[in-house]
Amino acid sequence: MMKKLFLLLAILTVVIATAGAESIVINMDPGANISHTKVLGVTDENESKGVIADLTVEVKPGSGRVFLDTLPLTKLDTQASARLAKEVACTTLEVDCAGLDFLYVIRSDFAIIGGPSAGAALAAATMAALQGIDMNQDVFASASINPAGSLGSIGGIREKAMAASEANGHILILASEQQYFDEDVAGDMISFVAEMGTEYNLTVVFAEDIIDAYKYFTGYQISKPNITSSDVVSEQLTTVLRKMAEGLMTQAEESHSDAGSNIVTAPLDKKEYLKTLVENSKTELDNADESYADESFYSASSFAVRSMINSYHANRLVRYYDADENPTFVANELNTVKTSIADFEILFLRNRTIDSINDVEVLSVVIDRIREAEKTVESAYEAYNQSDYETALYLCSYAEVRKNTAYQWLTLVNDFTGNTTYVFDPSAIKPLALERIEQSSTSVLYAKVVSNSILIEQAQEELDAADEAYNNHQYVFALFEAAKAMATANLAIEIQTTTNDSVYTKINQLEKSALVSIQKAESRGLTPILALSYLEFAKSFYESDPGEALVYLSYSKEMATISYEISESAFGDLFKLNNPPVVEKYYQEVSRFETNQEFTVDVILLITGVFAGIILTMYINGKK
Repeated sequence: MMKKLFLLLAILTVVIATAGAESIVINMDPGANISHTKVLGVTDENESKGVIADLTVEVKPGSGRVFLDTLPLTKLDTQASARLAKEVACTTLEVDCAGLDFLYVIRSDFAIIGGPSAGAALAAATMAALQGIDMNQDVFASASINPAGSLGSIGGIREKAMAASEANGHILILASEQQYFDEDVAGDMISFVAEMGTEYNLTVVFAEDIIDAYKYFTGYQISKPNITSSDVVSEQLTTVLRKMAEGLMTQAEESHSDAGSNIVTAPLDKKEYLKTLVENSKTELDNADESYADESFYSASSFAVRSMINSYHANRLVRYYDADENPTFVANELNTVKTSIADFEILFLRNRTIDSINDVEVLSVVIDRIREAEKTVESAYEAYNQSDYETALYLCSYAEVRKNTAYQWLTLVNDFTGNTTYVFDPSAIKPLALERIEQSSTSVLYAKVVSNSILIEQAQEELDAADEAYNNHQYVFALFEAAKAMATANLAIEIQTTTNDSVYTKINQLEKSALVSIQKAESRGLTPILALSYLEFAKSFYESDPGEALVYLSYSKEMATISYEISESAFGDLFKLNNPPVVEKYYQEVSRFETNQEFTVDVILLITGVFAGIILTMYINGKK
């Protein structure tokens, strides 16, 4: 009898303990999968009220198209949210969705106010359809989805929470940053959460990203990669970036010294402005020294470049004033810089051979810097034609510094070596540049729909520059400008509800996203130099200028993505490693997630205690 009781106790303990931790690997071959969930909205008929809509997502073989069928009709931002949800789902699960079509069907009895608040539900339902997983029908979400997969705060959460409760919902998912977004709850989020739990039997949970939300929607926890900067930075890259920093810092120091000496002879009425330029040059030079001491070598290079722009401009202005502000002097300066840029291309870029896969990106950066220098000179001539001579001289200095930067990047080609020699042909990038321009155009249009950020204007300018460069057969420059436009547009979406309190949460999210993209590139045998450089540079602004940090983190993620695309477009399999690294999917394995796991543990302890008591009692009675 005693043995049977012990056996029964062991079996029950094992069964209960394993009930909440089912591990599986999902087959991500969707076929024609369908998922169902509900989305929350707000209607403004007579008075604002939370309402429910049914969402069905169907994924089937196709050609990457996205269809939206809504009744009643919805606003354009819901269509944009569906497209973004599809992109986030495919990226998160690392599924190539080019051969799949996505159909989103939304049905409601009410005319729901359009908005991106269904984004999280749309993304989760898309992931569930891709993986063939059923969704929990008592789970609701009210959060937007951002390009990096993070969730964004929205309005009308009180009305939506009540609607979820009336529909027998048990869990309401909100974005983590909603805790800082006080439009509806006047900053008293703690009272709001307590009210929902006590009066409406609704548990409010806060999720940072779509992976966090997915475990509530489906009961499956997707593992996240835990990557730090030290995991992705190689010793070789550190060495070559140190070399570039030293070269640029030497030039910056010499130019600053010359500017300090030259302004002595400047006219009195001009000296204050010239002193300001020299002081700015010194400040940036000090920043470069500090970054170099911290072994942040790309940051040191960038600050040195900023220092040179100020000192070069100061030196030119001194000579311009000495020449009695003669326009001929300005024209000669422009012609000299323009000629030097053209000579650089003839001497260093024509029929350039490379022998390493990393040389592809280095040479692409060189070409990008030279094209930027050329474009800046064109702007300088425009200023000259408008008799704005000092602006023309500033742009002239900027272009010259950009050319010098290109040369320093070019010296890195010799530091990456291999056994295969190949002539770099920039025209091979043409198809990729066109594809990237089209993708960026979609992102910019979407950003215009859902955001009013001032970054959208910058994104449009970068996209226009990409179009112009492509039409001028400058495909590398077009590719880089399109990548910047994509990064800027995505950032405009990411930060639309970010506050001073949540900005560092957003920095952390974007840094993680950039690190994942960088590691993906490295798993293909690359060193994504520019992405790693932007990541390092972003960190130098975390405290002083968080907004600038967000910009460079966005650039980092996007540049990591195009690193592999550039080498593949230009050279195909030519530079593939003989023994390529093992590539592991970050988001392939998922494990069953139970929201009542803590309750399960309590039950285990309770049953164990009960059985132990019974056995002990029987043992004592048996002894008696």
